[in-house]
Amino acid sequence: MAGTGHRYEISNPTAVTKFANHWRGTALARDLEEAHAWLCSKHFLKYLTGELFSFRLKPAHVINSVIPDEKSHHIVAKVVAGDEVRRFDPDLFETLGPDLAHILDWIAELKRTDDPLYKKVARMETPVLAVRADAWTKRLNARSIAFDGISHPVLSASPELTWFELKDRRALSYEGSMMSHCVGGHDYARMVEAGQTRIFSLRTETQKPVLTAEIRNDDRGPSLVQIQKRGNGGLPIAYCDAAVSLLNAVAAQDFHGAARRYALVCEAGRWTTIFDAWAAINFMGRTAMSDGRSLMIMSATDAAAPLVVVEYALGSQSPERWFEGDFDPLLVRLKPAADTEPHYDDQLEACEIANHFAAGDIRAAQALGPPWMKLSKASSRLVPRVDTYERVEMPSGFFYKEKVDGTSPAECYLPHSADPSRLMMVATKTEYDIQATIVPGQRISHAETARCLDFLTATKARSIKKDGSGEAVNEFARLCEPMLIAETLEWRSFLADRREVPARKTSGIWQETEYLLRYRPDRFGSIDIHVRDGTVTHLSGFCSGKDTLIEIVTKLRQKRLTSAKFLTLSSLGRKRGDATTIFMCDGKWVWSDCDRKFVTTAQLALEANARRPDSVSEAVLNGLLTHANAMLQRETLKVYGLVVDLKRRLLDAWFMRATSLENYPVRRRSIWATLDEGAHYPIIDRMIDLADQGFELDSRKSTSQFKKFLALLSGAYGRRVDIWVEVEFTEFLVRWYRHLPKKYMNMMSSYWLSCPVWLAKPDVAGRLLEILADERTWKTKFRDAVKSQAERTLDEADYASMDSRDLSNHARLFHLIAKSRYLYGRKVETLGTLVGHLSSDPAQKDVPLDELREIHAKYAA
Repeated sequence: MAGTGHRYEISNPTAVTKFANHWRGTALARDLEEAHAWLCSKHFLKYLTGELFSFRLKPAHVINSVIPDEKSHHIVAKVVAGDEVRRFDPDLFETLGPDLAHILDWIAELKRTDDPLYKKVARMETPVLAVRADAWTKRLNARSIAFDGISHPVLSASPELTWFELKDRRALSYEGSMMSHCVGGHDYARMVEAGQTRIFSLRTETQKPVLTAEIRNDDRGPSLVQIQKRGNGGLPIAYCDAAVSLLNAVAAQDFHGAARRYALVCEAGRWTTIFDAWAAINFMGRTAMSDGRSLMIMSATDAAAPLVVVEYALGSQSPERWFEGDFDPLLVRLKPAADTEPHYDDQLEACEIANHFAAGDIRAAQALGPPWMKLSKASSRLVPRVDTYERVEMPSGFFYKEKVDGTSPAECYLPHSADPSRLMMVATKTEYDIQATIVPGQRISHAETARCLDFLTATKARSIKKDGSGEAVNEFARLCEPMLIAETLEWRSFLADRREVPARKTSGIWQETEYLLRYRPDRFGSIDIHVRDGTVTHLSGFCSGKDTLIEIVTKLRQKRLTSAKFLTLSSLGRKRGDATTIFMCDGKWVWSDCDRKFVTTAQLALEANARRPDSVSEAVLNGLLTHANAMLQRETLKVYGLVVDLKRRLLDAWFMRATSLENYPVRRRSIWATLDEGAHYPIIDRMIDLADQGFELDSRKSTSQFKKFLALLSGAYGRRVDIWVEVEFTEFLVRWYRHLPKKYMNMMSSYWLSCPVWLAKPDVAGRLLEILADERTWKTKFRDAVKSQAERTLDEADYASMDSRDLSNHARLFHLIAKSRYLYGRKVETLGTLVGHLSSDPAQKDVPLDELREIHAKYAA
């Protein structure tokens, strides 16, 4: 860990940061700004990572480490080379360091009492703060159990730690209470008093216990049983040397087999840590280290850099035995010395070693090596994994493509230019497109950006996915600003291609390339104009005001750009249908930034379309129509009447102008709301609105357009309309049934007519009579559904509030239904009520009143 101010390096900076951030967060939660500044200072970081709270790493420490920071090639190489690298240990800080919670309490008291010393806290050294906090109270780390009992010092493990032997029940009880384990129980006290067991406690200068060791005495002599920290937490690595010093001092043995459990070794009565048991040997002309059972082979190009660890399942081996290599390959395992993959040249070295142990046994070779080592089917030998991939050439080098069987998609990998085995980027096929990801732990340099962009283009990646924190992607974005040109699917570096030009109407800046014009009105916002072959394909961004809009239109005119599309820019704080619009009308760029301006520009477009249809594109007419439709959804629209008339005219113009309807959504489904602007106004709703505004198929052109729509209808809804879309389909059906073949009338349910908008309109009975009287509806499910709806209409009718025309239509409808269906009790009562109202109304002359009376009398009897 750099920046600590020590001569040595800290191997686990993540643990240091996590420890410091915990206390920094505590200080912020208590509103102690000066304490937070102290905990963020360099002098606190130096104190935290000092020798007192860290221990020096040995080669075996990093080989067996599970800490990701210590698996880096840099750390492992320095440790093996003998350089001083230390690991920060929170247990050591808890044991030997000041009580940070106590210091924060003291700082909080300074702030509460407005002590001037509070403002100096951030500049004070940590030992000074600890001393002043101790002076604030004499009961630092006060305990509920007072120390008592007999304990004799045995051995000084370090200037700060001493081993004591506990001699009586009081001392054992104190130890058990402080360490939260059972050494204070009756059985231990009995065994200590009987001389069967010796209990040792490693303590600080203030008699704070750190470790507890149990040495059992029997006929064979003293033997280690267990060594535990607080809560039976085992033996921390930081205290291994202290444990070894005690065991050697009391001449303990390992009769109970506890040594391996605590990473200790006892040979010939002499104790050491397993981390000191490794010896240097020569293996196949390479530098190696071994403890007998394991063999760590160093890199052939760098003797201080470890490569792989070889383990044999049948126990320790002599150096000569390792060299002979006559092992059973199924009992050999190769483990990488670091989590990161080695250089390609080192992978070749490791494969040679693995093939030596495999001895031609293909079955053993498959289970022998680390993940970056694969079995080549061609040679039946282990090779670097990247050698099993297919190489694909691209303009700036090559990339790998995974060989897969069948139709499953293959992942593509981009290697580093200086190391073919170091993968920088991966392109993966997802459910919708191809996504690229920067390999975790990799950083892309400026020299590699061109290859990365070529890789993205060659693999047809559509996006770069952030993985984890996303720092690598953000750094790559800052390095070259990668941009996908949607029309060509080519990735370019916007940072390298752009040139900056000052704005003409504002103080903003233009960043221009052949494919993108980016306007930056301020430091944060931007508006992108995507260009291809002199044509604007789309806009993106937020419009911050009228000045910005004028500047954009001025730039479009200056560059002589054209576009057949209806372009919009979202406005901050505004709803859909209130966005800024930009489009070309009669060869000129026009725009609107408010409702009235939109009505004016849309009317100009309609007039130009009437004069010469090619002066306004179909896309512009569609955009104006969908925008007007969205405006009508706003409750606060002040020009509602103008927009209603405008929408009617735009709908007529669009329908007669549309060359193909296949690019428009047909159905009214919620999924379309996530797509482009045209999706908010599906064709089914457009056809309903056309009918409601009185549109007639009175020309060959309109009939042809209607047939185009019918061609899409079957594909959009299928052979049978389900319950989820029955409403929208029947809304269309009741309006256009005169022009539909019977197959469309049979697509809906035969017993239910879900058409709330149509049924809510006046003279429902007259509408139902009109449909039932039309011969084109006979023998269709649509007609059956209309009959069912007619029955419900009659049941729910309020005859007392109806005028003569409504009563007449209900009477004729009742007569039609009575001739084809049986009337049950409730309908008979309703019919009687209707007959009574008809009899009292002399204006009803064309109603079959006598027949209705006969029907009522028949059922009433």
